[in-house]
Order: sequence, then structure tokens, then C-alpha cells
Amino acid sequence: MTIFIRRLIQIALGLAAGLAAWPVLESLAHFEVWFAGYLAYTVVSGALFGLLFGAFLGCADGIIASRSRRIVSGATVGGIVGAIGGALGFLLGQGLLFLSGEYLVGNVHRLQSIALPAARAGGWAVLGAFVGAASGVRSFSFRKIAIGALGGFIGGIVGGAVVEYGRVLFPSSPFVHLVALIGIAYAFVEKRLSFGILRVLNGPFKSREFILNQRRLVVGSRSDTDIPIPVRSGSSEGASIPIAGYRDVAPTHCRLVAKGRDLFIEQMDGIVRVNDERLSSETGKALKFDDVVACGSVKFLYKRE
Repeated sequence: MTIFIRRLIQIALGLAAGLAAWPVLESLAHFEVWFAGYLAYTVVSGALFGLLFGAFLGCADGIIASRSRRIVSGATVGGIVGAIGGALGFLLGQGLLFLSGEYLVGNVHRLQSIALPAARAGGWAVLGAFVGAASGVRSFSFRKIAIGALGGFIGGIVGGAVVEYGRVLFPSSPFVHLVALIGIAYAFVEKRLSFGILRVLNGPFKSREFILNQRRLVVGSRSDTDIPIPVRSGSSEGASIPIAGYRDVAPTHCRLVAKGRDLFIEQMDGIVRVNDERLSSETGKALKFDDVVACGSVKFLYKRE
């Protein structure tokens, strides 16, 4: 799977989340009178939106890696983190609106056309930051959390501003494109802060690409590695039927470790070759763009995006 297809999947999941959340929240609005107060309604609606948003986007890594367990864990973690972010984001929006309202008492036009959209955009930014960070939380990667949070925040505040100021002109407009903008912003930040890409050069998964956005990644045949490589005859962990794959790939074959802006490859349980030169088991090797890395029978090209 290429990085371009990866981006399309992320954007498509974002659009699907928006399409799913819009009618749910519209329906919830009819039950607002059941809540003890508007604050409770705000928290519940924010948590519900964040839950749906986070669950949909949390599936992305699993879908991209074709791993059902990662889809389930991603949706679960994404939903939980998204619900927390949604509740906090919507609360922040109400808090900002309350503070701005103190200075705009008597000016209803400015309150509705400027303060209200700005406050809600701030809330969307918080929600976007939490949802963007969910994938990093699942993989216990601080760098991935930071990348996701920054991308989600940028997408949330830009998309939120577009949505909320758009509603000033078109009150009934949906927020579907907000989620797409968060996905686009996440992709942009991820590209700028990544260490490059590993592209598969041979075999059944030729042209599949893995973006290197963590400081430490493990390559191997185990399904829970950061860069999972399927092996032949169903010998990959968790496989119950024969699958297409590669030979001589160990469960934890090697690891990629970022030191500063340099990326090093270190041998673990398998033999690694860089440009046909076998890697020493004692020391790692700094990779350069356009290096060819062989792990068993699978070969990768290390390149910029």
C-alpha cells in the first residue's frame, strides 16, 4: 500500500466518521431537555462525537497493515481517547464562549458571528489533538503521540473555523469536511516530521510503503511489530491458513532506531543486509536514502516521501 493510498484511507475514514456522527448528534439535540443542564448536554454530545470520530480514525493503522487485531485495538483506544478529547474540547468551547461573552454583553451580533465560532473552533482543536494522538497512545510512542496531536490540533482549529464560520452563513451545514481537514493536517505533519519511508521492492507485497514516524520501530513477522512482514505457509503468528509472504523473516527481525535526525538499523533475531553487505550483530548501521535493506527474502528501499 502506497503512502498516497494511506492518505486516502485516513481521509475516507474521517469522512465516514463525520457522516456517522452528524445524524447521531442531530438526533441527540432532540433530547436536550432530558439533561440536567446545558453543561451536561455539552459533555455528553462532545464525548459521543469524540467516541465515533476516534473509533473510525483509530482503525486506520489496522486497515493499512491488514491486521484485524490492530483494527479492533485501534478502534477501542481511539474511541476512548476521542471521547475524553471530545468532552474536554466541547467544555473548553463553552468556557471560551463564557469568557468572551463577558466582553460582548449587549452585542449579540458579535457574540454570534465572532465569539461563538471562535470558541467552538478552539473546542474542535482540542478534540482533533486527542483523536490525532490516539494512534500513538495505542503503540506507546511519544513521538507518534506528538505528531498526531499537532496534526490533529492544526486540522481541528482550521477545520473548526471553516465549519463554525460557515454556519454563520449556512446554519444547517454539516461538519463532515472538518474531519477530512484533520486527516489532511495529520498527514502533512506526519510527512514533515517522519524519518522517511521503507518501500517493499519484491514479492507479493511489492510497492507497499511504511512511513517511519517513530523513534524506534521493530520489523518482523509477528503481527504486533511496527512493520509486520507476513511469512509463507501461514507461519506468521496468529495466521490460521496459508498466506502469501516471505522466507526467513524472524518474529522480531531487526529494529530501526532514530538518533537525532539519523536512522540506524540494528540486528535482532534475523540476518540483515544493507546494500548486500551483511550487518554486524554487534553494531548497527546508519542508513542513507536509497539504501536497500534485506530482511530474509524481503527487500526494502529506504527513501524520502
